[in-house]
Amino acid sequence: MNNEFSYEEFGYDIALRSDSITSHLSKVEKLIFDCDGVLVNDKESYRQTIIHSVDFYFLNLLGLEGKEKELVNQDDIQKLKDTGAFNNDWKLTHAFIAYYLGIITLQLKDKKEFQKILFELDGRIPLELDNFLKKIKSYGETHLRKEVDIQYLLKIKNDPKFGIVNFTNIFHQNPELSVLEGIDLLLNIGKEKLEIIRRLCPYDIEKSDLLRRLFDEIYLGSDLFYKFSNRKPKFNFPDGLIQKETTIPSLETLAKLKEIFGPMGIYSERPRKEGLYILKKLGLMEYFDRETLIFNDGIKGWSQSNSIQFAGKPDARAFVSLLEKIITENDIVAYIGDTISDALMIKNAKELGKKNLIFIGTLSSSASKIELNKRYMKLGAEAIVKDVNSIVTIFDKIGQYEN
Repeated sequence: MNNEFSYEEFGYDIALRSDSITSHLSKVEKLIFDCDGVLVNDKESYRQTIIHSVDFYFLNLLGLEGKEKELVNQDDIQKLKDTGAFNNDWKLTHAFIAYYLGIITLQLKDKKEFQKILFELDGRIPLELDNFLKKIKSYGETHLRKEVDIQYLLKIKNDPKFGIVNFTNIFHQNPELSVLEGIDLLLNIGKEKLEIIRRLCPYDIEKSDLLRRLFDEIYLGSDLFYKFSNRKPKFNFPDGLIQKETTIPSLETLAKLKEIFGPMGIYSERPRKEGLYILKKLGLMEYFDRETLIFNDGIKGWSQSNSIQFAGKPDARAFVSLLEKIITENDIVAYIGDTISDALMIKNAKELGKKNLIFIGTLSSSASKIELNKRYMKLGAEAIVKDVNSIVTIFDKIGQYEN
């Protein structure tokens, strides 16, 4: 419990905020879902793609020596997601790669050495991909000679000062920081070394740079990557991890919710083509209204038309604006999400004047359910559930409460 909100618990699966049971939850008219971790189990797809992308970058592209699946694990991913700073998995992958590159730059002592690297990776000249990969390989070979390998990175990862725990804590304290700002706060490496990191792993959510290209090829596999992007695969991963995705809600749950609320909506940072593909593959399309399916492309389009950087979660501006186009002003809308970013987005939307929103937080994607539950309560979630299948029970309980 927290000092501001009290909750009524119904078994182990549901907690309802006491002051919202009849005032808000009972008046919900529309449901909008996040996709990953709420409708779709992505632990063996997106989250494994993060792990594989980081491994491939350091083991294959840089050529460091070591074993796979040691640099990043599911717990690392969840803890950074729980900061509220990393809803987007491209950004989270960038954070891990940039963090380890930051550790490597600690070995750069000679100023001439890192000026040479900056010159070779001139940020003003976009290098052709093959040439860029050769430059990265050369950088890795230089550091192999300095005995930098995966074991060295793991040693620093567990360091009490420079370790991943302190890196994560920085974003707990300030989720608005950029990845490079967080790295500089942790390692204090200075502008030139930060620029080396930026050039070794360029990341821009608006562009398909090296990181996004690698991530998408691992996630989609060669055939879907070509189908969705109309580009030939560079890395040739035959079997995409997207094929491992499964549904979280039962079809019975979705049918019941559709019966109560009508066709439902989605607001997700998953790319639209991928979102529609998996909804069709898993047989979920019939439960949703195509007009209220908002994916990454819609958020990016809104951001560009308003001349601002990508307004992804927890930024609520795109959510509020796009929501106004698809629901009536007085509709009470429940957004169902699985991360602190989702909860913060709804909190931010309310601060922008959208008082007719409520947040239902699910715990299904988190390995730290007790901690996530506490943070949902601190942020004032109107309801907290084990997973989406408990939502039908919420409205059964409310009916009993009112009677």
